[in-house]
Formats: sequence, structure tokens, C-alpha cells
Amino acid sequence: MDAPFPGALPTPLHHCLGYPSNPDSTMDSQDQASLEGRAPPTEENERARFRELHRVDIDPNSFSAFVTSAGLEKVQEYHDRLEAVFRVVISNGRPKESCTALWKALVVSKHCSFDVFREVLLLTEEKHPDQIKEFLRLAYFHQYPTRDASKLSNKQMVDAIEGVVANKPEKPRDSEAVHPDWSVDIVKAGFQAEYKNSDLIVKPNLDLLRDMAGAWSQINYKAPFTSIVGPTMSGKTRLLLEFAKHVCVVYICIRPPDSSGQPPRSSLADTLLPVDPELKSNLHLHYSRFLAAILEAVADFFSSASMQGRKSEDQLAAWFEHSFQMDEKKKPDKFSSDVRTKMKALPATSETETMNLVEEAAKKMHDSIQFLENGKLKLVLAIDEARNLLPSEDETFKISYFQAFCRVLSQIPPSKGFFAVFTDTISKVANFNPSASKDPSLRIPNRGYKLFPPIYKLATLDLMARPIPESWKELLSPLRLFSYGSPFYGLYFEAAKNRTHMGAIEVTMSIATEKLLCTTVTPSAQELSKSQVFALLGSTIQTRLTSSDMNAELISSNAAHCMFISSSRDLIISYYPSQFIYASAANTFLASDDEIMVACIDCLATSMQNGLISCGDPGEMATRIILLRAMHKTKKITCDGEDSIPYGYSVRLEDFLETLTGVKPQQLHFGPIKNAPKNRLLQNGRIFFNHFTPVEYTPNATDLLELLYRGLAVQCKPGQHGLNELFPIYLPPKSKSLDSDKLSHKNISFCGIQTKNQTDSIDWSDSHKWSKSGAGIKDIQNPYLILLFSLRSEDKPNTTRLKKAPKENPPEWKKPLDKTDQQRAYLNFLGLDRIACLTPKIRTALKRLLNSTPEDILPLHKPDRRNPLDPHTLEWIRRQNPMFYDRRNRANVYPASPGTSITRDTRKLHLQVSTPSPSQCASKAWVSTTTRPQPLRPPGRCRLFVTIISTLTKSLVS
Repeated sequence: MDAPFPGALPTPLHHCLGYPSNPDSTMDSQDQASLEGRAPPTEENERARFRELHRVDIDPNSFSAFVTSAGLEKVQEYHDRLEAVFRVVISNGRPKESCTALWKALVVSKHCSFDVFREVLLLTEEKHPDQIKEFLRLAYFHQYPTRDASKLSNKQMVDAIEGVVANKPEKPRDSEAVHPDWSVDIVKAGFQAEYKNSDLIVKPNLDLLRDMAGAWSQINYKAPFTSIVGPTMSGKTRLLLEFAKHVCVVYICIRPPDSSGQPPRSSLADTLLPVDPELKSNLHLHYSRFLAAILEAVADFFSSASMQGRKSEDQLAAWFEHSFQMDEKKKPDKFSSDVRTKMKALPATSETETMNLVEEAAKKMHDSIQFLENGKLKLVLAIDEARNLLPSEDETFKISYFQAFCRVLSQIPPSKGFFAVFTDTISKVANFNPSASKDPSLRIPNRGYKLFPPIYKLATLDLMARPIPESWKELLSPLRLFSYGSPFYGLYFEAAKNRTHMGAIEVTMSIATEKLLCTTVTPSAQELSKSQVFALLGSTIQTRLTSSDMNAELISSNAAHCMFISSSRDLIISYYPSQFIYASAANTFLASDDEIMVACIDCLATSMQNGLISCGDPGEMATRIILLRAMHKTKKITCDGEDSIPYGYSVRLEDFLETLTGVKPQQLHFGPIKNAPKNRLLQNGRIFFNHFTPVEYTPNATDLLELLYRGLAVQCKPGQHGLNELFPIYLPPKSKSLDSDKLSHKNISFCGIQTKNQTDSIDWSDSHKWSKSGAGIKDIQNPYLILLFSLRSEDKPNTTRLKKAPKENPPEWKKPLDKTDQQRAYLNFLGLDRIACLTPKIRTALKRLLNSTPEDILPLHKPDRRNPLDPHTLEWIRRQNPMFYDRRNRANVYPASPGTSITRDTRKLHLQVSTPSPSQCASKAWVSTTTRPQPLRPPGRCRLFVTIISTLTKSLVS
């Protein structure tokens, strides 16, 4: 058992780290003596020591968490031992700055592996075993301050520090419990899967790169590079691998050393991200030598005798085998060794002379690759996981790796067939292609300043879509549904199902949730970020945002797709295409906790109020949320022999309506529809959807069947007559084998939604338009359903949940004008209190959404609804927009005293003008308590004119 460390706590740090009983050479007798009489530690002193030893401006919260986990005395002991081992290394000739910079790279920024850390400090197992073990124990303690390392080997500690799965943190990530070891093998196999539609993806984007390489000019452009912009799982890395079949690609993945992602970190990543202060002091010189060595190594390979006379595809295949490192278990590729060797062999020259080396190497590379038909592009330097280039690291100019590297790229001469590509998942467009007004990079005199446009048109969605389902069982197949959208999920699920049938859905869904929320730890309702909220809502109810910054965030971090980037890169549009896997993940998360649903609705209401939503009516958005909520709460239909996807299953129409109303459908009034078609609709009807998509057409029966295939509901086109949303209903004939009967468009029907977001009464004279014929839906020969949601209606029942059907008859709808349209059933939902599946908190949140209007700036100054708005701000807002508010809420701008009469013709309007007191302002309703004035009644001809205008307006709106 280890001997106690002098001055330590009963559970000392040395025990946690497994220090030997006899102090080694790391801490000499003077160090030991100084610790015997040291003063009690203070958090302020230890914070300062931490900052000095780690060369970082620490987050106060993170340091406090470190102290809370480890204890202040253990933190002091950690600092003492780190200073002691640093003194030993410094005495061997390494400067302190190098030690602290490398330590930061190892334990803070994670840019450095332990092998690189050890090599740069010139530590060997033969001469410095004690120092190596000490550094490992300290690094392990820094990362896992509450874990015992006394029984761990050096390799086990290295694995834990660098994030190998076998050594997990004390508090495991939620995903680790469901991500088995074979998951990585499946991802690796995905890179070898057949690549489909190359002519739609690879060829056009390769042509773009060729055009860019041909257009490269130091007079016009900043450097020969672009970026590939796209969400996670959209095929960016695979596209780079496909490029390698047509041109020479130097691929370098610079993901962190502790990452288990695929492809693995390349051997050259350590060279591209140097941690040695001597190299970082002049990154421009370092990168010039690095780029020259790469170009020289490429030229040597293709100039070798073994390449002469071979076909172009054979030479490129040989280069792929020579240079690509796609398996971390294999030895480093020969190409990486060649580059390092050439860097060492390059003469020590000045920056200017090194630039000449780059130019000469580019010419050699160009001359060596003569076998390509299109000579505009010969070499693509592809940097994957490029976000790791972004931190500011250059010690001289205080610029990022990326900016320094781009300055070196700018030295490549034109017409040499060279171009660089940066790609990443969680980096924004602005990181690599900033707008002109926000470009932080250095301007080089007498050089161009334009940037090449990013590449984002990757037509990879639905490449793995399965054949159309023949039966209801095939319709609900997880493999078929997961194959829509990103190619990854269908391939992954199919492979996972072959490994383990029981957990395949769970594992695939967990990956989708992580990608959608950009986290491996499940956030609470209070922890949800705005981007996470819009990832959940965007993939389900289709929220579109006006903020380019938020759109860029959603693309980079939350699986949204880039639909447009302006040439100046100041306008970015994101979109969530129909992907069943993401919709299922989002619905599962939303349904897991009512507080999460409330938080998302509140965020949507605030964003709508702030004008961040580019299109959509708050009432229609509320309706979509209500429909999804009802699907969450309705029991599923079981399908024999097929596992169901969480919140990706079908339900019976009658169960769905009971969830919405709280009443047995047999007790509800569906209008004058005959019993036979009504019973068929209710008893046979099946529905299947978990997200919405906008359309630009009016769906017919065939369209509705295809929507059913994808589990989709529809957000109707702008100006659609009669309806705002709709979803398919399937009416199978009676059979003993419903799940295996052939699907047919003849059995398709639909449910249409008409939403009214108004406080005044409904104009029932328009109700004939809320129909199949009124909406122009063709080829439907079956009974159908229309739901009217008047969400701000004050027509409320006595209880929030109906136990039986209301006794009063709802207003009868006008019959459709088409006499053949006789199978319409309908229901009214007059107010949120009529909807039984909502909780009081969700109702309250939806009311805030319904009342959000971007034109009203009042809520912007009242972010906390619990606290009243001060009278000064209230009066200022009313005066800023004097005619926006109802007369009761307008500012008193007239000089006359209360009671002044304003005469128009012979009629008088008595305005009761009063200024609210502070107590009135603080009340929930800040309107004047005076009598509401009667509006002017227009005389004769004026009344007729108003009637005409009113009728015309209603016609245009409908």
C-alpha cells in the first residue's frame, strides 16, 4: 500500500494517482521540505497557478468545478507536482514556455497526443521513466480528478487521456451506454459502400473545383482554397474520397487525438498543428516548409519508374493506397514519413527563400502529373475536421493556424493545378468563407482579397431509398424509413441489425439524436440552446429563420442543410428536408418531458415576436404542434413481425380523435355525413406521420399515398384554398391480413386542417370551401375529414378535458358547392381548452405563441412575463407607434382634458382619455379602465363603401 504523502488529506492525490511510496527523482528533498511547512491553499492562489501552468485564461466556472471535484488541497498538490516535474525537464534544457505550451495542448486544447508531448520534451522510456509516469498521472488526474489510477498501466492512462472507449469518464455520456464496440466498424465499412449517382454529386463539384483552380490568380483572389459546407452525415468526407478517383488528393484529417470518429486522425495532423513554441513562433516558415515537402513528395511518387506508362486510374489507385490512412490500426502511411523526411532535409532558409521552395515544388508537382485529361486540377489538398485550425496559435502575429496556413497557400503559383479544400461539420461558413465585411484574415499588400465560393450542393439525400412499400408491414419497416434522407442511417441500421436485432433501432436513433442536438449528453429543458430548439422544431414542424448567423449555426452543428449562400456570404438559408430518422429522434425528445415541449414553444414565440421566423403563421405552427402532440399521446398500432420506431408508428384515426377531444368518437358530431361512410372513416382509418413538409402544389390521391410512404403531413402551399395543413388517411378494406394486403391509392383519403388565429367570430359562410372540392384535391373517392382549429376562440366548455360530448350543437357548415362532394366529416375545436391532450403549461405556452406579433415591440421590453413593465417604458412604446394599439391602449397625445369631444359631421365621438397609474401599468392588463368608446357609424354611402371593401377583403383572404 502506498505511503501517505506529507501534508496530504486522508484521501491524498498521490493515492488517487498511484504514486510509489518512495519519492522518485521528480520531487527532490527541497521540494518535500517546502511542502511540509506550506500554508493552507486558497482558491485565488491556486487559480493563478493554474493559469500560469496551463497558459490559458480559464473559465471561473470550470476551475470551480475542478476544485469541487478534486478538493482544493488536491488541486494544490497537483500544482506542486506539476511544477516539480517541469523543473526536472527544464534542467535538461527545455524552456519553461515549451513545457507549459505542450501541457496546455495535451490536457486543455487536446491538440497534442501524449506521444508527441513526450517526443518534443525529449523524454524516453529508457532515460526518463519516472517523469513520463508522473506526467501521465497528472494528466489523468486533470481529466478525471475523482478516479483512482493506482492500478492503471501507462498505456491505460494514455488511452484514458486520449479518449479510447475502454477508459470512460466518471460520468459517462448518455450515448456510451448504447454505442457498442462494433459501431465504429460499421462506420468504417460505410466508406467502402457503393457510391451512387456520382454524375449528380462528384462530377459537378469536381468541375467547380477545376474552374476554381483555373481561375486562381494572386491578383484577384486571397488564396487557392474553398470549403465544403454541409451538415453532419451529408457525405462531405466521402466526396473527398471520390475525388481521389479522378485527381490526386492529399487527405489530412486533423480531428483531436481523443476522438473515435472516422476517418481517424492522420499522421500528418501533428505536423499541421504544431505545439512546439519554437515552431509556433513562426508558423509562416513552418507551413512553407510543410507545403513544399508535400508537393515534393507527390512529385517524387508520380515521377517514379513504377508509375510510368500506367493508366491514370491505376496511378490514382496506387496513390490512394500510398497516402490515405483510413484505419488507425494500421501503421502510418508511407506518404507521411516521406513528408517528414523531406521537411528535415530542406535547408534552413529565410522566409523569402522558403517561399521560393514552395513555388519550385509546385512546378515539380505539376510536371509530374501528366496523365490526367483535364490539367486544370491535378492536386487537391483536403483538410478534414478543419475546425482545429481555427484557434489563435501563432505567437508572432497572434493569428490562427488557418490564417497562417492560407498565407502560405497564397504563394502557390497560378496554373499549376493546385487547390485546397477545407471541410468540417461543426464549423460555420464564416470560419472559412467569411463575408467581406467580417473577414478577419490578414490583407497582403498588392494581392487579391476575393474568396472562392463554398461548395454546398451535395445531392446525397435519398440515395439509399428503398423500393415503394407493397404492404402496411413494409410501410412501417424501420430499414425502409431510415433509408430516407442521409445515406448513413439506412446503411448503419442494416449493418447493426445483422449484429444485434434487439438494439439496432435504439443505437441508430441515439446517433441521430446526438447529431441533431450536437451533444452526447441529454440536455434538460432549461439547458436547451436556441439552435437545439430549432433543430427539434425544424425537423418536425418546419420553422424557417431569417437570421443568417442562426442558419449557419444550424447547418454547422444541428444537421440542417444549406440551401443558399449569397456571393457576399452575408445571406445563408438553412432548411430541414424530410428525414424520418431525425423526425423520430426529435419527436422522441419532445415527448420525453412536457417541460421540453413548453421550452420549445416559448422559444418559438419569442423568436416569432422578434421577427426571426421568415415565414409561417403562429396559429398554423401551433396547430402542427398540437397534431404532433396528439400523435405522441395516441396508442400505436402493432404490426406483427416488425419492430416499431419510437414516435414513428401508425395509429387509428378514431384513437387519434379521442386523444384530441377526450371523447369517444361515437359521441361526436361530424356534420351531415351519412353513418356508413362516417363509420368506415373512423373504424378503418389509419394515419401515419411524424413531421411536416411544405409543398407548392395541391396533392392528389397519388401524392397522398407517396406522403404516406414517408410518414409526412403537409404544410399547404401559399394561397391554398380552404386548407392550411393536411395528412393522409389510409382506409384499408376489411381483411384478415391487413398488414400484408397490397397498398393502393384507391384506399387513400385525407384529413384537412383549417386554422383560424383570430379573436372575433368565425365567418361560417366560408365553410363550404373547407372541403375536398373547395381545396381542389383530386381523385379521392373515399370519406374524408376536416378539422377546424379556432385557437383563440373564447367559446370554452366548463372543463378543460371533456368527459362527454358537449350538449350544444356546433354551428353547421355550409355544404360544398360541388354536389358530388358528399362524404365530408368535420369537427370544430373552438379554443385551446377544447383540446384534451394539452397540459395547462402547454396551453399557456401556445397562447403566448398565438399572441406573438413581430409588429408589437412591447414584449421585447418585457422578457420576463412575471414582472410588470415599468410605466416609463410603457408610455415610450405607446408614443413610438401611436396608432398600432387599440384605442384603449393608446397614449394620450391630445392637449385637451379628458372628456373632450371630437366632432365629425353631426356625430360626436366621446373619447375617455386617461393616463394609467403605476398600479394600473403593473396589472396584467395594461389597458385603460375607462369605458370603451363606440366606433363611428358611417353614414349612408360611406356604409355601402365599407361593405364593398369588407366583402372584397374577405374574398381575397379566402
